[in-house]
Amino acid sequence: MKITLSGGVSTNYLSSITSDSAGHLFISCPAINTIYKLKISDWSYWVFAQNSGLNRPNGILLERDKNRIVVIDDSPGSSIIHAISLLDSTVSALITTTFNSPDGIVKDKFGNYYVGGYYLPGIYKFKSTFSQPPVIIFSGTNMVYPTYDYNNHSLLVTYYSSNSWTRISLSTGINDPEGRIDDFKLNQNYPNFFNPSTNIKFQIKKTALFY
Repeated sequence: MKITLSGGVSTNYLSSITSDSAGHLFISCPAINTIYKLKISDWSYWVFAQNSGLNRPNGILLERDKNRIVVIDDSPGSSIIHAISLLDSTVSALITTTFNSPDGIVKDKFGNYYVGGYYLPGIYKFKSTFSQPPVIIFSGTNMVYPTYDYNNHSLLVTYYSSNSWTRISLSTGINDPEGRIDDFKLNQNYPNFFNPSTNIKFQIKKTALFY
């Protein structure tokens, strides 16, 4: 479909999009601090949230279990991650960061959040409660809009400057905060080639006996 959202020339800059199971799209428009809601069946749309602390809202994701969307500001210096209620559009701050213009936020199957951005020095990870400072799990620049791959427990990240992408494994050296292992994993043996012995490292979900 092709549709033009009204609201002035500033709405030419639309940024991120997510959807719910009822056939709606949620679209962020940083230039006018607005989140639109659009009904796919008839193309009708309206302002879902506007201002209320939003400062260039950009990356957006839907959390069905919490009945909200999560949005990160594309603002320099003190970007805020917001929660917006799907019931009444109430905007609340989850955490204030010192990120310089982040542009994407995703969530993994364990509830951890990951943030990327053109001006950031890497991909940052937040624990599910936002109770601790974020940590860089992968260094690099110009990495935008991370996407989570549920099947591989990994992130797909676009390098804006080179029009290329990379996959960041979240199982190799970066486990779930509770130490859970998502799946069986067999690492490369070392040394390889070997004579007369080698080492094999593996991970399993739970304690087990091997014979």
